[in-house]
Amino acid sequence: MGRNTPMSFSAKGAFKSITTEQKSFEGVKGTIFGFVIPSWQKDVSGQGLVCCFLSEDKTAGGRVKAFETGDAVEVDWAKCGRFHLGFPQDDEYEELKI
Repeated sequence: MGRNTPMSFSAKGAFKSITTEQKSFEGVKGTIFGFVIPSWQKDVSGQGLVCCFLSEDKTAGGRVKAFETGDAVEVDWAKCGRFHLGFPQDDEYEELKI
């Protein structure tokens, strides 16, 4: 289920460890949220798990590189029914060499 469909998710609770691009956390409570991206979309959005962390007290977080859940983590997810990719329409964007 969801093999070719981007899926949003959140995992909320106590985590044994979370490593973000900015910092590592041990024994922290909070929410990891993001998307599971199918392989066909890798050149646009990255492939696999693309997610961020926000601590329960909202004072720490970052883009997640790895994590290990604790005993009580609640996971919610949903399939994305549509994928819309929009681009800026201004002159600055049109003049960029991408």
